[in-house]
Amino acid sequence: MRGYDCFDEPGPTFIRVYAHDASVPQTLADWDGTFGADRSLVRGKGWYVIGPPQGLKAVVGPPGRAPVTEAIDDAPRLTPRQDYLTTCTRFGLTEAERHLRSPRKKSANTKYYGELFPEVERDIHKAMDALDIPAIRGLAKESQPAALSPVGSDIKRSCASAYRQVSSAVEGV
Repeated sequence: MRGYDCFDEPGPTFIRVYAHDASVPQTLADWDGTFGADRSLVRGKGWYVIGPPQGLKAVVGPPGRAPVTEAIDDAPRLTPRQDYLTTCTRFGLTEAERHLRSPRKKSANTKYYGELFPEVERDIHKAMDALDIPAIRGLAKESQPAALSPVGSDIKRSCASAYRQVSSAVEGV
């Protein structure tokens, strides 16, 4: 997934592009209940944009992939593996942000997440060593998560490794 979060006027806009078309309805389920007069959706195969309706009027899909409108309720349920990897990736970003903002303070759930996602926290901290942390801390708070995107591949790779370690428990085998 590639994503961009824009916080300009007339309001926040979130752009997501996926390698697999099936990811779109699955991830849109997370946005359920957030749409209304000030937040709308434009989507296509493999991508979507969420933001203020007036800003979305200008959205044009890639050639041959014009925007479509479909019900968000059509999202297929996540498999246990997909749910685990999604939750782990979210944990990974949250942990990267926590480590950026408070490197000496441990999460209250460190032990729990360590069991659920073996070695992911360690891998995230190691990946962040390659970033210019002081420069990222100098950015506006809302820009910091985007500046952490270079560790995204490391987080996903670590989550995939963690899944292999606990897959039988996740799958209930």
